[in-house]
Amino acid sequence: MSSTTIITTCKGRLTHLRTSLDSWLRATPAPIIVVADGCPEITPETFQGIERVTVVPTAARPEDHFHKPNALNLGVASAETDHVLFLDADTLV
Repeated sequence: MSSTTIITTCKGRLTHLRTSLDSWLRATPAPIIVVADGCPEITPETFQGIERVTVVPTAARPEDHFHKPNALNLGVASAETDHVLFLDADTLV
């Protein structure tokens, strides 16, 4: 079990995330939390079958505003490890 969780946010960047996610899964055994900050492209089923990936949905806000700090805080609150690593949806490792 990894002592670090990868946390990322997504708002309309699912294409980038799919590529990055593949590199993360190959590079580390760490669990991955995707915070879908009002993202209509991502549902809890989007990454179904990839057991290390958890989707944390957020409520869509009327102003359709992406608030990265709030999204990252939701990811941290969901993590079950001692450490977290924040990666953007387009970051390859």
